[in-house]
Amino acid sequence: LFCHHSTMNSASFRVFAPLLVAAGDYADHSGFRYRSSSFEDLDEATSPRAQQRVGAKLKCLAEVVEFQEALKSADDPRRPGLIAEFETAQDLVTKEAVRTAMIASCSSLGLWPPPEEGDNPGYQDTSADLVTIASRLWVDEKLRDENPEAKRRMELRAKTASFVTDFGISCGLQLSECPGAEMMLKEFLQRVKEYSEETSKDSAPVKAAVMKELNGLRARPQWVNNVESWVDENRGAVAVAAGLLAVGGAMLAMYSAHQNKRRRDRQE
Repeated sequence: LFCHHSTMNSASFRVFAPLLVAAGDYADHSGFRYRSSSFEDLDEATSPRAQQRVGAKLKCLAEVVEFQEALKSADDPRRPGLIAEFETAQDLVTKEAVRTAMIASCSSLGLWPPPEEGDNPGYQDTSADLVTIASRLWVDEKLRDENPEAKRRMELRAKTASFVTDFGISCGLQLSECPGAEMMLKEFLQRVKEYSEETSKDSAPVKAAVMKELNGLRARPQWVNNVESWVDENRGAVAVAAGLLAVGGAMLAMYSAHQNKRRRDRQE
């Protein structure tokens, strides 16, 4: 019912759908981020562009208030469904954030494209060596590129998940634990360490590369703190740690930055 009238993928988040439909124009202006401060001082716009942004906010203001109340009210029948979709959105955001951070790391170490290419896209197996992980990430990215429409839908779903995650956090929902992502990052850090030691390559550039990819992220869930503790206990790991520790809230800016970089690399 809602999926044809919004710039966001409301079909994947049906309980949130009325909000996502109403907030489509606002999401276009905000880069698919939700900020509660955006809805303050709505009468202070002066320039035509600012007035356009205010118009987009006013268009969804009623739904914003309605869904804020729904998430904060234990008696609202929609609340369990909203929380479930928030958790789904957080999981999607986290997985894409980890994937893109891994690509940024491989790129900064000269492994993008990788020296060898296979046909296995299973990059999630971080018990493999770093070159193999890079190869699998490359295959996964190629598979996405080969189906532009599916890739567009995937990106739109990820952007919408970013918006839903932001909205839930602003309403007081807590980020859940992500043991899978935590373990994946720890193992990946270990693979980067091993590769740097074997090849005598400096891992310092990885930090800057990953931070650039993740500079759009805001939230810091507990599992990221757990990764930080692991890094402190394994100080010889890699300089990438501080950058990866930014993973957690939303991934639009991160994902877009990676896609733009990859297009530029191809053109060169």
